[in-house]
Amino acid sequence: MHNEGVFEGEGSASAIAGVVDRPRLYRVLDSSLVRICVLQGPSGCGKTTLVRSWALRPGQESVTWVSLSGSITSRRAFWEHVASSATRLGDLSEEAAQAVRLQLSLATDPVRIASQVLADAGAVVIVFDAYEHLGDAMPEIDEDLARLVNEVPELRIVVTSRAPTRLTQVAPDDGSVVRVITLAELALTSDEVGALVLAQTGIDDDQLAKSITRATHGFPLTVRAVVLTLSQLGRIPSVDSPEWNNVVAARLESLLPDAEAVQFVTDTSVPPYLDRELAALLSETEGAAGLLDVLERNGFGRWIPYAQGREVFQYVETIRDTFRTRARQDEPRFRRACVATAVWLLENEEVVEQALQFAIDGE
Repeated sequence: MHNEGVFEGEGSASAIAGVVDRPRLYRVLDSSLVRICVLQGPSGCGKTTLVRSWALRPGQESVTWVSLSGSITSRRAFWEHVASSATRLGDLSEEAAQAVRLQLSLATDPVRIASQVLADAGAVVIVFDAYEHLGDAMPEIDEDLARLVNEVPELRIVVTSRAPTRLTQVAPDDGSVVRVITLAELALTSDEVGALVLAQTGIDDDQLAKSITRATHGFPLTVRAVVLTLSQLGRIPSVDSPEWNNVVAARLESLLPDAEAVQFVTDTSVPPYLDRELAALLSETEGAAGLLDVLERNGFGRWIPYAQGREVFQYVETIRDTFRTRARQDEPRFRRACVATAVWLLENEEVVEQALQFAIDGE
């Protein structure tokens, strides 16, 4: 099997603008003990970039890259897409691909077909990028991939996903492991930030790297935005300055589908967490519950336990910090949001200090 066109060329991650080599995570991806590796986190946290830069390295083992999209809505469509990707990469002849498609059309077990194709392929890594696009088909595909790993001993699977997947719960029969690379691990360390600054700007400054790391929490998209701005301006904007906030906000806003979603995230980033009712109140949006579910599926935040039988939504820290700063730019709207949050906290919390602070912010 071969690396897809996206991996053309040799060299390190530094060949990609705004990317740095990350040996501590490459070791996880390299490990033969890790049969399934799931990189899980929101847009902009560096999942695809990490796997891409790992696969760029000279001498990398065979990697087949399968990019997923929202058009794949069924088990059969998924496996037909995998076969098409393998054909395009030269891993399957057109004749073999046609035979696979025929078997799939006859409802033949796709795992058995894939096992036969991979039986003599040797050590292979298949990357499934943007796995969250599988939506309702994901549980069935999870089961298929878990079976496939057990039936093909030399196969390893790497998944990038904004949404949770049951693959994290698989226990391979051969005693190997499933490894989840979390948002916390994907965050860049100050050493990695320093290497990125040096590669992009020629500046070797440990204190600068540490200040960028603190200000961005190491969130890769935000770090890259700052470093690329630094390389263009020849300087770094002062942390918390309007220029800094505009750079960060523009990058994160680009991840949202439209202006309505940007305003919704801005309004609902004021409280530390919120339920559906508070989201509707802050945003004045009837579809608040649906928007929160979309944001959760896309990794902007997560539902967390709050009380018995009840949960609240909490944004990823970097995203909340950025959009809360944006919310402050509309002072009357921000103050109203603070007052609504203070009331909600008083109604739902035993500790009043946090509510009092919001009441002060709301004047």
